[in-house]
Amino acid sequence: AAAPGILLPDVPVRVGGVPGRLHTHARDGFLLLTPASADLPSLHAALAGATAAPVRVLALDAIDFSGALQTALACRDGEVWLVRPDAYVTAVLKHPDRAAIAAALRTATATGTAQQQPL
Repeated sequence: AAAPGILLPDVPVRVGGVPGRLHTHARDGFLLLTPASADLPSLHAALAGATAAPVRVLALDAIDFSGALQTALACRDGEVWLVRPDAYVTAVLKHPDRAAIAAALRTATATGTAQQQPL
């Protein structure tokens, strides 16, 4: 079953009308895969202060023209998938709010989660 820690399936997708493979879009930074019902302005606001790393937001239904990705992930209503640049799933959030998305990104980038101690 699809869950954090798995390699994202490299299925065919269409982003901005251009066909390609999903891993190509995951390589440029973190990838947030959202349901069609996601509040994109709220998502972008959550991402703004969470990390300096690049994060791309893609709606699953908009890119998954064949349904292969949603089938492989067994996506449930309201889930948001956070994917690392190496295409591994780092978190699956159910109906997340801004704080949950920001926390998942900080955890994935190891920023803001612990104080560094001097040696």
